[in-house]
Amino acid sequence: MNDLKIKLNEIIKTVDDLYLNTSVLDASEDMELKNLGIDSLGRINLFYGIIDYFEIERDESVASNWKTLKDVLLFIESL
Repeated sequence: MNDLKIKLNEIIKTVDDLYLNTSVLDASEDMELKNLGIDSLGRINLFYGIIDYFEIERDESVASNWKTLKDVLLFIESL
């Protein structure tokens, strides 16, 4: 999943108002998003950053299920 982490890191750089405590490149996949510094609003901002990056349409409710870094990586992998 390192390639996905690299891709996610690129996406995060494009998202305004999203500041992480730890780089996703250094974080374990089971790290909770809140420990990365991503709160509920941050999840939505990240979600829109991902769908903008891939130029796709998805319902934002999917982001409410993200609890760990791995959840986000699996979402990206599914695209």
